[in-house]
Amino acid sequence: MSKTSRYTYIDALRVICSIMVILTHVVMYYINAFEVKTVFWTNLVFLKALTQFAVPTFFMISGATILSSTKEESYGSFIKRRLSKIAIPFLVYSVIYYLFYVFVKKEYALGIGIFLRKLLRPSISGHFWYIYALIPLYFIFPFLRKLVQSLTKKQLLTLISVFFIINSFMPLLNNILEMCFDMKIGYYSYGKAGVYLNYTLIGYFIHNYGTDLKRTLPLKLSMWATIFISLGAMTVMTYYFSQEKINQTYLDITWPFVIFLSVAVMILAKLHYEQKTVRDGWANFISALGILSFSAYLVHMLYLRSVQIYFPRKILASLTDLESAGLLFAIFAIGVIVCYLWAFIVSKIPIIKKLL
Repeated sequence: MSKTSRYTYIDALRVICSIMVILTHVVMYYINAFEVKTVFWTNLVFLKALTQFAVPTFFMISGATILSSTKEESYGSFIKRRLSKIAIPFLVYSVIYYLFYVFVKKEYALGIGIFLRKLLRPSISGHFWYIYALIPLYFIFPFLRKLVQSLTKKQLLTLISVFFIINSFMPLLNNILEMCFDMKIGYYSYGKAGVYLNYTLIGYFIHNYGTDLKRTLPLKLSMWATIFISLGAMTVMTYYFSQEKINQTYLDITWPFVIFLSVAVMILAKLHYEQKTVRDGWANFISALGILSFSAYLVHMLYLRSVQIYFPRKILASLTDLESAGLLFAIFAIGVIVCYLWAFIVSKIPIIKKLL
């Protein structure tokens, strides 16, 4: 696999995942406007399930790029370089969101102390949880990188499997046992942090050992089958266990089916760009969008919260399913354009570019 195609697949995933994040938040805001278990509601659940690979793939991309790096640098230099790319934009956007909720939504009171409490809790904007989860990982990545690069393929796969069993499979098994037999198996879990860490290991594994995969039609078909089975399982379980509103338990990114979905998506993306010659122009375009994806991710909730002022959930009560579908698609599509346009404009202004 060439260097160009490798980074093309990663940038393509960045773009796809940022778009899926916008879609998932459109769906989650409006889904509770519909009666549970209706056809339209079920379709929205399927769309929600479809978007669940987005944030896990962001974690896997971090593992693929950071843990694979052979660049020699001090621990302090690594932390400073990495955090400057995330911490500064995150803090600036935190201020922007806070002021939006103070002056536009009028949900927060104005004050430095209030801002700092919401920043540290965290509770400024829900989608920032990913940043709070990612930053601590940066402090262990230099040590983790040395570890994974010293492991054999089999040892790394064993480590990933152990993390998967402890943090993803066992919780699901206990959930089933409790529902069916009112019992649980005692074990110690590392919780969501363990799952996020495992995603980075999986990303590193696919990035470095994906070339060992036999690029055959059966492999591609098995990945697509994994995607559809995972989506079906998540949709059916969510449908079954939802009552008055959507039950997101089985859509959580820590569950096995979301992991299977995310792995299949990343492998398919990798295979796709390995097998095809990517024209320089197209590769450069994808790369440019990939660079803008983080900024688009950060700003997208500002767009959606603004839209929700003029198009609240209750407006859907007066619309048919077809009209509702058209409205939701328009909000989503315009959101993608607006967020990437914003990111592009910001990237062209030198002073603002350093902050956002």
